[in-house]
Amino acid sequence: MCEQKMYILKVTLLLIFGHFISATKYQFVPVNDDIFSDCPNKPNSTLKLNKFVDLSKMRFDGNADKIMISGNATIVWNIQKTDRISLTTATYRYDRGQWYYGLLSNTDPDICGALFDTRRLLYMYLGKFIVNKSEIKDKCFNVPGTQIVIEPFEVNMVFEYPGLPVYGLFKMELTLKAYDKQNKQVPNSVCTEIIGELIRIS
Repeated sequence: MCEQKMYILKVTLLLIFGHFISATKYQFVPVNDDIFSDCPNKPNSTLKLNKFVDLSKMRFDGNADKIMISGNATIVWNIQKTDRISLTTATYRYDRGQWYYGLLSNTDPDICGALFDTRRLLYMYLGKFIVNKSEIKDKCFNVPGTQIVIEPFEVNMVFEYPGLPVYGLFKMELTLKAYDKQNKQVPNSVCTEIIGELIRIS
């Protein structure tokens, strides 16, 4: 697994589900062995995850409710060093043969700023596990060839959700967009999604 996988599996799941008050417990079980799927029905300018980052040197080991992530990832997205990167996460639920807009969505307008800010959740769930922070702080995800070294850490796949029971297939769609100094979006965004089943465990 890679840095971006870490972001998706840990930050996305924790930010979407982990902040709820104590309630029914669920386990999120990815349905694909590779975790990530391509986003369907997107413009040709939308890049797949492997055009954003090379994950070949990441390692991922899991059991029933946790995933251990370690290794390093290499950025391949060709944007400018000064571009600002946003991340939008949207959830969908599968019902009667279709995906419907799901529980929540969230947009972080500047993930590189949040990644190294010790006051931000993104640092707590991702940035603090980057070993070579000082080397990549000015590069972030913007410079092709940048290697991000990950300290081994665990992702807890059990979450709590209040209210009416939820179950079945869900997906989380992650979209990265870059903006230039004039705040104009650059042509190539990145999209990937994680499909999994929510299983009630208590």
